[in-house]
Amino acid sequence: VDYVFVWGKYFQDLYLNSEIERKRQIRILGYPYSVQEEKYQDYKKRVVYLGQPLELYGDSYLERKKEIIEELSGICDGLGFELVYRKHLSEDLDWLKVNLPDINFTAEGESLEETIKNNDIFISFNSTALIESALNSKMSLQLINYDIPTDDFEELGICRSFTSLTELKELLKELKTLEDVKRHYSPVDPYYIEIQSPSPGEKFIELVKEIM
Repeated sequence: VDYVFVWGKYFQDLYLNSEIERKRQIRILGYPYSVQEEKYQDYKKRVVYLGQPLELYGDSYLERKKEIIEELSGICDGLGFELVYRKHLSEDLDWLKVNLPDINFTAEGESLEETIKNNDIFISFNSTALIESALNSKMSLQLINYDIPTDDFEELGICRSFTSLTELKELLKELKTLEDVKRHYSPVDPYYIEIQSPSPGEKFIELVKEIM
């Protein structure tokens, strides 16, 4: 590899600190897709849990997953939110449907872009899809309640993070009104991921010309 294009300075610094690449070989492209504009006037209290195949770390995580989703579903029902589960490609949908019979799932074949566009609040352990929902002006919440080491998204400037459903429930209570959603959302730190203007495509062309 001659050049590396990265999301933001955070990743450029990772390469430099590890001495994998020299500075002249690293270019900051930023998020390589267009992002959706903030439209909180369409707020319909829909919550999406972004699944991950954490059972790859051990079968015990399947039971833990079931417990978390059932408890989150109860919280959402009590607050008047609609909960939908978006499975990861590597998750077993049949297992999920058998063990979580009362949970709704996103439509088969629905793209991540469609899921982000049609829903309001996104929750996950450490999914990159959660980063994308935050970039697209959606309320995104990291729930760190598996005993697996992970980055803290709040420390990275991506979105709020919580270590228990009890903490998360308190915020969901505040998100029951349109005004609260606006008040609690903050953009992703550009140090982690830059949003290029006027478009990522033009930034890509600019970087290629610079290299040539």
